[in-house]
Parts: sequence; C-alpha cells; structure tokens
Amino acid sequence: NGRICWNLWANSASTNVNDRSINQDITNLPSGYYSFAADFVTQPEWPYEAHAFVKNSHSDISSPFLTTGTMTTEAPWGAWTTLKTGKILVADGKLTVGGRSIFPNSDQTGWFCMTNVKLYYHGAFTAEDYKMVFDKTIAEAQAMCDTMFFAGDKAVFAYCEKFDKAKLSCLEVTKEEIDEAVSLVEPRFLEILKTAAENIRNFHKNQVRTSFVINDNNGIVSGQKITPIEKVGLYVPGGTASYPSSVLMNCVPAKIAGCSEIVMVTPAKAGKVKPVILAAAKIAGVDRVFKIGGAQAVAALAYGTESVPKVDKIVGPGNAFVAEAKKQVFGMVDIDMIAGPSEILVVADG
Repeated sequence: NGRICWNLWANSASTNVNDRSINQDITNLPSGYYSFAADFVTQPEWPYEAHAFVKNSHSDISSPFLTTGTMTTEAPWGAWTTLKTGKILVADGKLTVGGRSIFPNSDQTGWFCMTNVKLYYHGAFTAEDYKMVFDKTIAEAQAMCDTMFFAGDKAVFAYCEKFDKAKLSCLEVTKEEIDEAVSLVEPRFLEILKTAAENIRNFHKNQVRTSFVINDNNGIVSGQKITPIEKVGLYVPGGTASYPSSVLMNCVPAKIAGCSEIVMVTPAKAGKVKPVILAAAKIAGVDRVFKIGGAQAVAALAYGTESVPKVDKIVGPGNAFVAEAKKQVFGMVDIDMIAGPSEILVVADG
C-alpha cells in the first residue's frame, strides 16, 4: 500500500492546449502478471480533461510497450474514483503509474492524487508468454529496420522523438558538446577512464597480427595479408544502463587494429548523451558520435542515412531489440555476435 500525489501546472506562454502528465515508476518487479488498484481524485480549476493511468514500461526507451492489458479511467471533478486494472504483463520489472491533465490556457493549474495504492502479483510467465514477447521483439525490430532502410534520417528523427523524447535538429554530437560533457565528469573518474584505456591498450597491442610473404626456392609465393576494417560502428547502451567501459573495450582495440573511422551511436534521453559516455569516447578516440539508440541505431549504421555513415561492422552490447536488429542486418554488414543476457554471481564474506 502507498500514496502517490503530484501537482500539475501548465508552464507554456502559449494560449493553445497544454498537455501535462506526471509518472511514477514501480521498479524491480519479478517478471509475471500484475494488477493495480488505487483511489484517484482530481481537483483542477479549469481543465477539460484529466485521467489516471497505469501501464507497463520498458527496460530501454527504444523498446515498445509489451502488454496484454492497459487501462484509463476518467474521473469526475472532485469525486473519488476507484481505479482498477485487469492483468498486466510485466516483462522488464517496471510499471508506470501516473496522471494527466489538459489545460486550455497557460496560467491554469490543478492537481490530482492517488491513495490506497495496491499492486497484486498473479503469477509468473508461461512458456507461451515468453514466446509472445520474443515474437513481438522480432516483429518490432524488423519493422524498424525496414522503415530505416526506406526513410533514413526522417525515420531517425521520428524514432528519437518517440522513444527518447528528443526533438533533435542534428543527430551528430558536436565537439562543444563533448568538451562540455568532459568538464562535467569528476577529475578522479576521468583518471580512472584514462588508466583503464591504457590497460586495454597495453593488452591488445600484443594481439596485433602482421602480413607476411613466403618465397620458396621452387618459385612458389604464399603469404597472408592483414587489412584493417575501414569503418566500424559501436553501439553503446545509454538507457537504464550506462557503460563507459563498453566504449573503451570496443574502441581501443579497433584503433590498435588500424580501423580508420569509429562511429559511435548511443541513446540521448531528452537530447543529451550521458557525460561519462562522451568522456570515454574522447579518451578512447571515437571519431564521430550520434544521438541514436535502439534498433534504429543499428539499422542506421548498417544501411547508412543522410547523416550517419554506413559502416562495415557493428559491435557492442544492447537490449533484446538491439540484438535482434543486429541479427536482421547481418549480411548487409558484419556484426560481432548476438549477445544474450549476462549472469553474475557475487560471493561476499562478511
């Protein structure tokens, strides 16, 4: 049981309709079926629409909703309304509860409140549930890759606005943005990144292979020619997880191997890439960075767009949609692998 209460206000100077919503995430839920109940009330002064909602969310902003149930209840002004849902499928440990009001003018305010919040667990997934989620992932990733192939930058901008809430005018991160990000990272952490990059460099420089030619006495010539990949695309997670180590471990070996251009893609929530990611990119020697995440980023690297160059190979970890997109574009471009979930056991004594 719990209580969730928010204030809403319209902060636009426009006299057009102002749409405001507030969300509260309930996280760390075991996968399975849930239902939700609460008492809801709204006391707006002027809004002509207000409602509460509960829906399942996603582990990465680029992933679509995976749900078998969603519900919206309209509430009379000032009257308590009981809010109940049917079973909701939670695949990633998170539900979002919230409310929304629409105001006709910029100086109008109101509030809404939820009390007696209850969340009920109805059981784990079945094999059929997992198959449904898997099939939906495949279909969504395929659709996004197809759209990217035909629409290019137009699709990228649309996906960034839809999933990352970022209305971008330019996809590429500028030098000024990178310098600003570096200035925001603690100096001690910057030194840690530099030390890690040097350790990675010292290890991988011993793996460098060279070309050779053998001339036998009988006139037979044989040999091996090592040619670095020209352009490599690096996917770096930036949604719920942020791993600057992914930047270092993928970019530094590529630079040592002689790759001429490293192109990095990473989600930019609200148009901003996390500073530690950009700092790691500068230290590792990434050549270009783009504010794109999810399956659309993989497709952009594979097919190329008006802004994003087509690469020869795509590497780096991601969620299920990123992994599926890499599978979809393999053949058009090389990939490192289709990575599965990581399992870690920590044994601690005292």
